[in-house]
Amino acid sequence: TTSQYLSPGQRVILLDRRQRVGGMWVDTYEYVRLHQPHPFFTAGNISWTLGAEPSHLATKHEVLAHFDHCLDVLRRRVKVDEYYGWTMQSDEEADGVVRVQCRSDDGLSMVVEAKRLIKAIASDVEPNDPLPLSSTSVHSVSPNYCDMRSGDIDASDAPVWVIGSGKTAMDTAHALINRHPGREVNLLAGSGTYFAHRDRLFPTGGRRWWGGLTFNAFADEVT
Repeated sequence: TTSQYLSPGQRVILLDRRQRVGGMWVDTYEYVRLHQPHPFFTAGNISWTLGAEPSHLATKHEVLAHFDHCLDVLRRRVKVDEYYGWTMQSDEEADGVVRVQCRSDDGLSMVVEAKRLIKAIASDVEPNDPLPLSSTSVHSVSPNYCDMRSGDIDASDAPVWVIGSGKTAMDTAHALINRHPGREVNLLAGSGTYFAHRDRLFPTGGRRWWGGLTFNAFADEVT
């Protein structure tokens, strides 16, 4: 997005602790999908080249491929210097210049001087570890370290309990049910969970003009 406000002669220094562009999508579990039509999810209003239906929920690798495409587009707008495997340690601003202290994975140090610093790290959420359990009859795993579609979980027919009902939980339940349609899968959901039915909120076809849920009705349900 920054490139929209720069002239072709200026440059952007892209710094990421990961080994490639993609942010959290690089670290997350293999079967993650977008939970929104993929054209709504992009960078700098850059259009997708996937060629899929607008309603398609893009996979992890499709999203990463789109980020690669976005970076290609940005490289044609401005000069982009890319530093992967580098972590920002500190920053300080003086006389209109920002000095950013960085360190690489192999221990090298670097100081970047720039006119602007944008910390685009979002909430920087760390993957969840498996839950510690006292029972030996229950096996606790985390999707970030275990692909539910393979290994011991895939080979077993034991019931599965997914703790939570957010995006990760939905992806996990979806992956398990698609892999083994008859398997028992449970979601342990908190009292604050709200399941939005997209077709009821935003109907398609002729119903989009007279159907759907009004904002007041939606707010009442959430409340």
